[in-house]
Amino acid sequence: MPRKSAAAVFTLVLAGAAAAHGVSTYVEGVEDAVTAARSGATGAEIRALDRMDAALGKHSNERSIANEVKAVSKSAKILETALAGTEIELALRDAHDQARASYHRDLVVSLEALDGALGALHLPESARRKIQKARDGTDAALAPLRKAAPDPATLSGALTLISDGFSAAKGFTPWDDGNDSVWVVSEFFSVPAAQSPDLDGDRDGDNALQGLAGLAGVDPAALANETLGTAEEVALLWLWGVHALKKDALAFASLSAGEDRDGEPSDNFSGTEPFAVTSVLAGDGRPTPRSFTKVSAGRFAIDLSGAAVAVGGFVVPAEGIVKVDGTVDPGADAPVTGRIAMGLPIDAVTQFMEAQGITVDAGVLALLGLAADLDLDGNGSMDGISLCLGFRAVPTGELSTDR
Repeated sequence: MPRKSAAAVFTLVLAGAAAAHGVSTYVEGVEDAVTAARSGATGAEIRALDRMDAALGKHSNERSIANEVKAVSKSAKILETALAGTEIELALRDAHDQARASYHRDLVVSLEALDGALGALHLPESARRKIQKARDGTDAALAPLRKAAPDPATLSGALTLISDGFSAAKGFTPWDDGNDSVWVVSEFFSVPAAQSPDLDGDRDGDNALQGLAGLAGVDPAALANETLGTAEEVALLWLWGVHALKKDALAFASLSAGEDRDGEPSDNFSGTEPFAVTSVLAGDGRPTPRSFTKVSAGRFAIDLSGAAVAVGGFVVPAEGIVKVDGTVDPGADAPVTGRIAMGLPIDAVTQFMEAQGITVDAGVLALLGLAADLDLDGNGSMDGISLCLGFRAVPTGELSTDR
């Protein structure tokens, strides 16, 4: 089996670094490539590689990514003077182009994720400051890549531009966006008022619509489950930015509508079913509105109040209340069990009932008015009614925006 040339080794190692994304990975890839290239290098090339090793191996490089990139720039300059026109230099240039594109892509994705995080509802000021600082650093690191002029002719000059971006970022480190999980609501169950969340601040659980429906011999959870078993539209629960389910002080969550892609509802809750997301997604590919949340021992709580939210086939208007809490259960399939509590404007309830073919007469309006337990607009009169349902949700398969 013939031995690979130094150029081939450089290309393989650095292309792998580029595929993994990020400048830090690229810096490490250069170090690995310098070592690997020795197997195919001549005497003069080996001496140049020794000088590159010396530039890359300084302890001061570890103080910041900017220092690391400067070291790579110096090492590239050695290539350009000592190995100009050789296969090794050409291979390093090709690999650099790939790595720089990956680096630029990573920064753009990070910026979109940070912009989305800043738009989350109920974001604490301390978290906002942390995210804004990361965004400012990301933007500064991107600045050299936005220059209208083409890259410098020399590889060392191009790397110096990137290094300047890191220096301007003042201690920038790449934003770690954590892990994403999406579940589809697979079952609803009834929750007694005493076990329902408090929506109006009186320290009592709120679930007036459940009680009213019970008087009429109707079970809202059972009705919802009948729809779940046949409808193509589903409710999706999103949780992201999570680094550890045991404890994470800064994460995000949302609800969105989804659609069964294969038109066969019976397998929607298999745990691997793909869905098309039908709600509006932000630049980071996640739903909006979204809410800040904390995760502790798998438990989380989100508040989407103040924005129109799709819950299955029903849209809670912006003047309503939507709060969700849940626990990610242990196990390989990681289902979620939780509650969704809503404060629904009376007129939204009647419109939904009419859309379902239910006659809304004076008697129904009177009952809804008597059961109303929330003052949603703050004018002193009860204009909303609470509903809380328990739910279970299972993981989804691949998500897309194709319908």
